[in-house]
Amino acid sequence: MQDIFNILPDDVSCFICADDIFLLITGPSIEEVKNNISFCIAKLEFWCQTWHMEIAPQKSSIINFSSQASPAGFPVPFYSTNIPWAPSVRFLGTRFNDTISFRYHIDLIKWKTLQKLNEIKALASPRWGDTPNLLKICNACILQSLEYGTHAIGMTNKAGFSSLQTIHNQVIRFALACLAGPLSPFFIKFLEK
Repeated sequence: MQDIFNILPDDVSCFICADDIFLLITGPSIEEVKNNISFCIAKLEFWCQTWHMEIAPQKSSIINFSSQASPAGFPVPFYSTNIPWAPSVRFLGTRFNDTISFRYHIDLIKWKTLQKLNEIKALASPRWGDTPNLLKICNACILQSLEYGTHAIGMTNKAGFSSLQTIHNQVIRFALACLAGPLSPFFIKFLEK
């Protein structure tokens, strides 16, 4: 797959991870971006034919990262099937929206974390018996969700970080059966050792 970099123009960034290909095309005007996209799509079609590979256009997405209202949404055909435009895309587990605010990604992290916490609470109920390794289970199943995508958390506003910190504290309190009181960072680091 390394030769895919040779067929694309130098001003197009290409990121490949396993079977995911992410193209980042920039330009001063929509018309220039549109021409660049068409050129890259034609090159990708030729590359796929050469290597006998298939890319499913219906599983692909195009997003316009812009803070300005622009007339994006023009048709982009790949093997005569239009690639759909999307308000957000997922790349390497991080959800990017068209304004690059990471709010959607943080909301998704909160929802997944609370869902996992509720599932573990149901399994750790008193009728299931004592769970001596509850902290290890929470670390393995829940805290890794909070830590994944921390680059987005660091770039967000204070409210987003604060809401994730609240959920983090809920998980640790549940795992330690603590009901109240703030958890200091020193205490959390001590528990991780």
